[in-house]
Amino acid sequence: MLLAATFVAMPLLAAPAAGKFSDKFGCKKSVIFGELVCTLFGILAHFSSNVGILICTLGFGCGSGMSFVYNSAILLINHHFDENSGLPTAIAVSGTGSQKWKKRGGLPRET
Repeated sequence: MLLAATFVAMPLLAAPAAGKFSDKFGCKKSVIFGELVCTLFGILAHFSSNVGILICTLGFGCGSGMSFVYNSAILLINHHFDENSGLPTAIAVSGTGSQKWKKRGGLPRET
């Protein structure tokens, strides 16, 4: 439970750093950096031997990397759509919750 909480909280906690990075280097480099961080810590998590290391690698590492990717997606949408940016923002971030549905087996079935 702590692993999931850390992974979800880190993109929000690292958002100011990701925003400064995006302002300085641009969104394209920010996304590439975030993906490289996520890949590196994902590989390190594969070799973890206990939950503490898994929390550090997946929770803090991948969560921080996702902050750079997520922040750039929101920034680009708000840059290109000055007015009525609600629907484009919803479409841009809709993939963040899709994996939960896939792992659960889709929509809940009626019994």
